[in-house]
Amino acid sequence: MPRQLTLLETMRTLFLMLACASCCAPADAQPTRPTTGNGDSSTAAAGPSGGRYVATITGRVGIAVVDRDKVELRDRTVYVNGRSFGRVPEVCEIRYVVSKEGATLYVVGQPRAAPAPRR
Repeated sequence: MPRQLTLLETMRTLFLMLACASCCAPADAQPTRPTTGNGDSSTAAAGPSGGRYVATITGRVGIAVVDRDKVELRDRTVYVNGRSFGRVPEVCEIRYVVSKEGATLYVVGQPRAAPAPRR
């Protein structure tokens, strides 16, 4: 039969778990704000994943903030920090991945670069 933990051991374990959890998110991490319009079902989430930070927006509209970058999907166009990255399908999944190497925007699983400025 497994040994029962004492109250002190249980409290110490919980404290260590909380201390470790607080180290997982960057100090400047901000909560995401799922937004919807006209009853559309959309979600937005951001969090650590394997040493990198990932923001995901699924649906028609949404806003996610990760590592001081704001990713927004509205009017079938995706924006990063206010800069348009072009039109997207009516309902799609947007992922914004931030790692040590840099940040990459994915639309329906494909990397997306910002359009060249018009001259």
